[in-house]
Amino acid sequence: MAEYDLLVIGGGPGGLGAATEAAGLGARVAVVEPGALGGACLNWGCIPSKALIHAAKVAHTIRTAGHVGIEIGTPRPEWPAIVARIRRVVADLQHDNDELAQKGITRLTGRARFASPTQIAIKGPDGEATLQPKAVIIATGARPIVPRISGLAACQPLQAWQLLELDRAPARLAIIGGGPEGVEFAQACQRLGMTVTLIEQASRLCSQEEPEFSLELAERLMDEGVDVRLGSSVHRAEMTATGKHLYLE
Repeated sequence: MAEYDLLVIGGGPGGLGAATEAAGLGARVAVVEPGALGGACLNWGCIPSKALIHAAKVAHTIRTAGHVGIEIGTPRPEWPAIVARIRRVVADLQHDNDELAQKGITRLTGRARFASPTQIAIKGPDGEATLQPKAVIIATGARPIVPRISGLAACQPLQAWQLLELDRAPARLAIIGGGPEGVEFAQACQRLGMTVTLIEQASRLCSQEEPEFSLELAERLMDEGVDVRLGSSVHRAEMTATGKHLYLE
């Protein structure tokens, strides 16, 4: 068994930050991560979504340039090209094994589990190995949940990041949740040519913000064509021959 002072489970910003600090203090450190380093923000969250928003902003600027006397024409968003650029942006920022090695950190590819109170079993591409580090940090992050709505699972709902894995942009998109992420995606997708419905069970969007801000936000989205449904919740979903249907109450 290899010996490490610290084993970090999870290669996101928290795990990598802890590993870097420990290695800088002279500890023998390894990071276990089954996928790409960098965590949700870099690979599926903040960075990809901001790249999508940038593309949408460019499309919106072109579409509305006539307001300042510049006629350009109607933009034609090419979804595969937009997604390809997003992937390039993410790839340019991703960490690699050489970068970790320069910091004195060992990268282990696989999934970790506690085999005993002091032993960690790591199942990787070449089988399972067992380590007995002096200390362990669990930095696995969190996962979004799918609401328990009747029929929703059969409709195969997308998490936000899964939208960016589609080969084609959907013609119509319903977003459940009017928090910051839902609002961002609603505006961006509408600007990129999708017909978007934004559903929020509260009486206003981004309800933790000031009421005046929420009102302005809803008005802006509706001005751009987003169908904003406030005070609404999805009580049933259905997959039929004509497509996916949501029933609100």
